[in-house]
Amino acid sequence: MTGEETYEVSGIEIKRSIRNIASGGGVYPTEIFIVNQRIHGLPKGVYHYEVIQEKIALVHPMENTDFNQLQYLFMASQHSKSNIDYQGASFFILFTSVLNKHSFKYQDFGILLSLLEVGEFIHSAYLSCSTLDLGGCVFGGILNDEINKFLDLRNPLHYPVVAMAVGNKA
Repeated sequence: MTGEETYEVSGIEIKRSIRNIASGGGVYPTEIFIVNQRIHGLPKGVYHYEVIQEKIALVHPMENTDFNQLQYLFMASQHSKSNIDYQGASFFILFTSVLNKHSFKYQDFGILLSLLEVGEFIHSAYLSCSTLDLGGCVFGGILNDEINKFLDLRNPLHYPVVAMAVGNKA
């Protein structure tokens, strides 16, 4: 949510929240999970962004050993040729999409709309990183089925699309 819109209908003032990300048909299938690894003042763990309440909710706390599992889920072994500093990242953003939310209305085209929406979120995240002078890197090398279990996503069409490592610039 990025603001509030006020308008008048038949003499009655109506307020509604507005979002800065467009979604085909106003369906909003994208969901955001944050994995805190080094944000001071916030317990380590997996959080779900609750859009309407504009807050994050703890999905499950994490111990240091859980981060070994996280590196496995991100395919970030010590033998990885990636330049991403998985261990040094402050947090990770997992962009997920409930793929059938658009499809019920737009059939197969709905999947494309869902993925375009994830792209809008990624763009917004990069802009936020730039504004806050943080480094960010999106990566798609994730083990989707295992991340589904890790996040306790029960809908088989709720799909982890990509992840983003965020932290101080090297």
